[in-house]
This record gives sequence, structure tokens and C-alpha cells, in this order.
Amino acid sequence: MPYIDGITAAKLIKEDVPHAKIAFLTGYNSFDYAQKAVDLNALKYLLKPISAAKMSGILSEIRSLLDDERRKKADYQYLQDFHNQHSDIMKSAFFNRLHVASLISAIKSGDLDQINSITKLMLQPDLADSINTLRAYALSIILSIALEAERLGFSASSFLSGTMIDALFQRESADGLCSDVRYACSTLSKIIGGQHDSGQLSLFERAVRFIEENISDTELSAITICGKLYFSPSYFRAIFKKESGVSFGAYLTRARMKKAKALLMETDQKSYQIAKKVGFSDPRYFSFCFKKHYGMSPKDFRETTRPLQ
Repeated sequence: MPYIDGITAAKLIKEDVPHAKIAFLTGYNSFDYAQKAVDLNALKYLLKPISAAKMSGILSEIRSLLDDERRKKADYQYLQDFHNQHSDIMKSAFFNRLHVASLISAIKSGDLDQINSITKLMLQPDLADSINTLRAYALSIILSIALEAERLGFSASSFLSGTMIDALFQRESADGLCSDVRYACSTLSKIIGGQHDSGQLSLFERAVRFIEENISDTELSAITICGKLYFSPSYFRAIFKKESGVSFGAYLTRARMKKAKALLMETDQKSYQIAKKVGFSDPRYFSFCFKKHYGMSPKDFRETTRPLQ
């Protein structure tokens, strides 16, 4: 493009709109350029020419992602707005920091019986003058644990959904509200517990293991892993770069090249087969990346490391 290249434009866009979704459509077949796009968390890096059908599919995918994010953001914002409108609840005698702290402690420890007891205590019908007030109590509890989840690095959307919020507004009994709150609390508790059950592996170690187990997935990304491990993308990327010293995209490329190298040395599989096994849908792009990484094509590398007997 005139005056400014795509990478620079993407950087400027990210500065003004950090959460913008960027896809590259380019004729510039350069590994360095592609790597810079990955470092900017580009959703796609597409080489021309591209069919109209494929472009339409990619745009639909990006639109679905944006719609999902907007819905989750709207759900969360609605909770916050509702909470602000009922801030007097936070000042009431029963809904105090001690109760919230006890509930969060039970969630972290995985004590489902304690979760049930506390939510029942906090949502007693005789503590509110109407079902609407009790509903506000329930929403305030959920907002409190959502904020705690975000503080711990977990994505609130991992246990909150628009369906759950809609259900709260349809409830006409204390038992129904208790059921919804318990479900949210127990779901978060299981997510946190799942992290402890993974052999005390750190977030970085779990991510690396996930990469190794899913290296053939062409759609593998930081967003994918965050969805599986229930961590917020910003927290995940910060931790990953701190532990590995490189961006997630750079690490993923390195892991794929390392796996490809091993397959070339240890098997007789064709280059296009290896490309597929390490997450490349385009064999030509795989060869380009491999040559950029190791200084020679996959074919030359195999001939060099496995000379004819």
C-alpha cells in the first residue's frame, strides 16, 4: 500500500484499538513479514491469490468471533451496570465482604458443600423485601466472583454466559436463584480445581503440553489455548512471553519446525504429509518456512541428514 506497509498500519491500529482483529491479505511471501504479523496477533495471514469462497469463509469466521466477543462484553457490562444501580446492596448487613470472601475461599478450595451453604445463607427469602431485590443480590454475588476470576487470570466467560444471566432474570423464587449462583460458583471451582489436578504444572507448562498434543491443528492459536485452559488472552500472552522469552506465535512456529525436522530425519513421509502433521495446510508455505528457519528446503535437509547408503 502507498506510504505505509501493512505491518506498520497494523501496529498503529493496535495502538489506537488494542482489541482490533487484524487479518493480512498480501502477495508478500516473506517469513519475516509473516512472523511480524503473528507477533501482532493477526488472526490470519493469507497469500494472494485467494478464492472468493475462501475469503467469504474467513470473513464469516472473523465476524462470528467479533459477535461472540461483543455478546460476552455486553453480558459482563450488563452485570456491572445492574450492580452499580443496586450498590446499596453491598452496604447491607448480610451482603458484606466476609460472606463474599468466604464464598470465594470455598470456590478456590473446591468445597461444594460450603458453596451450597453460603449461597443459601446469602439468598434467604426473608432477607429481601421482594424477588427483584433478591435477584439483585444474586447478580451481585456473581459479579463478585467474576471479578475474582479475572483477578486470578481466568476468563469470566468460562463460567458466565448470556443464557445464565437470562435465566437469573426469569427466576421467581429464592431456590431458583440459589441454583443459578451455585452453578456459577461450582463451575468456576471445577475450572480452578482442574488446574491443580494437572500435576501442579504451571500455565506455561500446560500450554506447552497442549501445543505438543495439538501441533497438527492448523487453527491452533493463543485464543484456542485460552479457551481450553480458561485463562484470559492478555494474561496468558504475558505469562507465556515471560516464561519463554518469545511471543506465542514465535514459539509455535519454532515448535512446528522442530517437529518437522524430527519427522524428516526419522520417517520416510513426504514433505506434504509432514506439513499437515505440523499444522500447515499449504505445503509450499511449509517449505518456505522450513527453509527460512533451517537455511535449506525440507528435501535438501533430508538428503543432508540421511545420505543414501
